[in-house]
Amino acid sequence: MRVINANMFSKFIKTAVVVLMLTGAVGVQAASVSNDKDGIGKAVVTYVSADAETLSFDVRVDNASGEKFTIIVKDDKGITLYRGAFTDKDFKKRFVLPKTDSNKLTFLVKSDSENKAESFEINNSTRVIEEVVVKRIG
Repeated sequence: MRVINANMFSKFIKTAVVVLMLTGAVGVQAASVSNDKDGIGKAVVTYVSADAETLSFDVRVDNASGEKFTIIVKDDKGITLYRGAFTDKDFKKRFVLPKTDSNKLTFLVKSDSENKAESFEINNSTRVIEEVVVKRIG
């Protein structure tokens, strides 16, 4: 009976370790670096979710004057992933971006009429957690 229990426990531990190794914990941090908040108003970038292939963010911009502003998303190599111009007074948009080898994204929200901008740096890291537990059962 002990051999059967030990064998089953061993299989359980091996399976648990494989599952934990395949499961990645994704952490995303966003930091705002604002040159001046008087231009188009306050911009906010919020992390929404991640899956195996994409990262999702909500972007809100308070643009009471309705002036034209541009949103640019770049990776850590400076490659532009997205560029769009808007004039919405209460701008809200969800960005679903593909995961790349890059672990850093930059969102830039800049006023077209004034030379003012807010930038947000997104750091994305994946960690694999491996945990092995040995427990005496008899």
